[in-house]
Amino acid sequence: MKYAALFILFLSLSACGGLGKPRPEAASYDFGLTLLPAATAWPAQLPVADVEAPSGLDSKTIRYRLAYREPARVYAYTLSQWTATPAELLTRRLRQSAGGQQSLGAGCSLQVTLEAFDHVFETEHASLGSVRLHAIITDHKRRSVITQNTFAQSQPAPTQDAQGGVAALSLAADAALRDIVAWVATASSEGKLRACTD
Repeated sequence: MKYAALFILFLSLSACGGLGKPRPEAASYDFGLTLLPAATAWPAQLPVADVEAPSGLDSKTIRYRLAYREPARVYAYTLSQWTATPAELLTRRLRQSAGGQQSLGAGCSLQVTLEAFDHVFETEHASLGSVRLHAIITDHKRRSVITQNTFAQSQPAPTQDAQGGVAALSLAADAALRDIVAWVATASSEGKLRACTD
């Protein structure tokens, strides 16, 4: 009788999914295989420093916010993560677009800081990827800032989950990086980078 009761309990747990239920697989994401367009005239004297990030963004965690309910609270997807930190992914993309400029010397450099990188739910059924970058061109010889700007981009998420957030953040990141490339080209054409060759 005792064993029969245990057998019935085992069957009931199995039927409810308590036993034998497959665990969801963890997923890792990057920005995909599509490359950013190469900058047509990236200044040779302007290497790209590693993108920096505050401690809250310096991890492989894919973050999300419920802006419609608790906009100041940060959540994390538990079964999904980036293959590298967002700052590392952004550094690779920016350097690829800049023709591999990364040899930092005593002259000038482009320094980018990641300020926001979140999958933001505006409602339960609509969300977007939000990215904000602050870029500074620094003259190291004169210890001065030549120019600086902030670039913010957002893109709608196709689905309301980690995969949709990744897609939206990848598009928003690429849009922000393209803005930085265009900004550098403008600074160069306006002669602001002449000091970098002195």
